[in-house]
Amino acid sequence: MSPGPGFEALSGVKPTERPDAVCEREEVPSFRGYAPPKGRKKGSDERDKQLKKLEQSAKKLELLMSEMKHESANRTSLFGGMMQTFSSPVVMGDDYMMQPKGHGTSTKPVQKNLRWNCDFETADRICNFNRKAAEESGYYETTGFLEEAAKLREDEQMDFYDSNSGRVLFTAPKGRSLAKFLDESKHHGWPSFRDQEVNWTNVRVLGDGEAVSVHGTHLGHCFKDPAGGHRYCINLVSVAGHPPASTGSVLVKGLK
Repeated sequence: MSPGPGFEALSGVKPTERPDAVCEREEVPSFRGYAPPKGRKKGSDERDKQLKKLEQSAKKLELLMSEMKHESANRTSLFGGMMQTFSSPVVMGDDYMMQPKGHGTSTKPVQKNLRWNCDFETADRICNFNRKAAEESGYYETTGFLEEAAKLREDEQMDFYDSNSGRVLFTAPKGRSLAKFLDESKHHGWPSFRDQEVNWTNVRVLGDGEAVSVHGTHLGHCFKDPAGGHRYCINLVSVAGHPPASTGSVLVKGLK
């Protein structure tokens, strides 16, 4: 059988001497923008799609975290301080607790018949549509709060309930006299609680010092006390709720 044309001309040439023997190595394309060649198996195509989706998700997450960091920095400036961590026994929370819900930061308005004749409109605005404002200094003195407190014996305490959920947030006085609790509150202009008087099951402190309930109620602010511990400056309208029916209606109790 006769070889094809041109065979004789190439038969005496060594492979290394052939003009077309040198072949540059093809560069492997990078992942970004890489389109798999036709004819690949279906499984490979699916993996490429999944990797691309993961890459897109990572970019979105990175952008979201960047935006949240920027918003947090802006919000911190409103309170004039840096985000911080408070020492024990404070239980720290995060800003997700105060994200918009069905009614401002809560799921519903404050209770209609608040204790001490606290004003419903003021309470609802402070509790659910506010992150930094407060009732007027001394507001609690214009309500029936002091009249009820005056009826307490020295061995009794008063519970303070979330104006939204009715969950107990503070119990005072604890570890001090009623007179000292009332004196400190008068000095600052708002009910002022101490570490031992906080129910940490239902209360959290955010990094800027905002005190909130786990149900989304703005309460007031937490401050580090130079003498030790913390002071919680709380709006009376935020803690003027009634307890849920299942917990009974006892608002005053004896010391243990």
